[in-house]
Amino acid sequence: MQSVISSFLISEIKFNSISRKVAKKRLRDRLKENS
Repeated sequence: MQSVISSFLISEIKFNSISRKVAKKRLRDRLKENS
């Protein structure tokens, strides 16, 4: 059971980091369009 929880946490962390990178990229693209 412990391994399942840890693997879930790892995947959650990976997903969060990826979504954060995507959000930053979108923000940068939006700033470029405005300027």
